[in-house]
Amino acid sequence: MKDCILNVVYDTRTAKAFATRESNCEPPDPSWFHETLYRNKSGYWFLAGAGGSRSRFAVEYLGFGRLGAAGIIPIGRRQAMAWLAESENHIDVLRDYFMDEYVYLRDQHGIEL
Repeated sequence: MKDCILNVVYDTRTAKAFATRESNCEPPDPSWFHETLYRNKSGYWFLAGAGGSRSRFAVEYLGFGRLGAAGIIPIGRRQAMAWLAESENHIDVLRDYFMDEYVYLRDQHGIEL
């Protein structure tokens, strides 16, 4: 998947993938989603994935409401850190990319680096 948003290229083929997350439900449930966290060569973080009409990947369709879709969503550094912090399986990534945020991770997420 590839997209150019605000003159930044987000390409899942060339970016580094860090982790994947899925919902507990399956399609056609509107809350279903599947997403992967990436970081491109320029250091921008993004999510690529797909989901139902209640997921972050949903799109508005000509006034008929929200529909499930697939796409790329750029996210900030702090959002990427919080996304990784939700699972303790990513301590090594947090240590490698967010060591300067160790106080925030400890205070807000209870994670010791």
